[in-house]
Amino acid sequence: AESRNVIAEIPGTDEEGHLIYMGSHIDSVAGSPGADDNAIGCAILREAAHVLSAKPHKNTIRLIGFGSEEQLSVGSAAYARRHAEEIREKGRFMMNFDSCGSMIGWNKFVINAEEALREQLSAHFHARDIYYVEYLKPDPCNDLFPFTVLDVPGVTLMRSNCEAGKFFHHRYDNDVDNMSFEIAADLANASTAFVSELADRDLGAFFGTEPAAEESVHDMWESFYGGFAYHLKKA
Repeated sequence: AESRNVIAEIPGTDEEGHLIYMGSHIDSVAGSPGADDNAIGCAILREAAHVLSAKPHKNTIRLIGFGSEEQLSVGSAAYARRHAEEIREKGRFMMNFDSCGSMIGWNKFVINAEEALREQLSAHFHARDIYYVEYLKPDPCNDLFPFTVLDVPGVTLMRSNCEAGKFFHHRYDNDVDNMSFEIAADLANASTAFVSELADRDLGAFFGTEPAAEESVHDMWESFYGGFAYHLKKA
């Protein structure tokens, strides 16, 4: 089968500027409406593109709808392999949206970033009365992970609603009846504001990922994804 990534870009005014990524996956699983996983992430990404393009920014913002996430982030892994040099050189932050619209439950943010950046994130969201549980272990099962491999710090916004994660995960009832568009809108507004602030800053000396996790990240990249040479092995 064939899958595609859908990419939009808001060019920065500084030719020597850096890249900020925003992402969501554009696929679901068979038999599921996919409202929370991940139509809501796509809706947030579209709205972010609309809001952020209203004024110029110093740094470039690249918005990516990733294909085949449900097959273990095939789209984001392919993007990371193809653009690894650019991501390493210019990438400064990645904000990813995945299953963050549940009507009940709590915010769970998967964060791969140094402590100083985590503090900036929490201050920003807490100022808007948005609180969340931090999940700091590298998670190979979302589209942030290939960027973490390339030492780009970032966060995936999610919402859990049961001990296992989400009671409607990959089910027939992953539909709009279980969604809160008010909660999703609050997350979208806060996230877009954070990216807008970053896009206007000098990001030359910015934060990295958590150094303590580096070895496990690269081990998982090799064992789960086949590393950077996977596409060559396939050929």
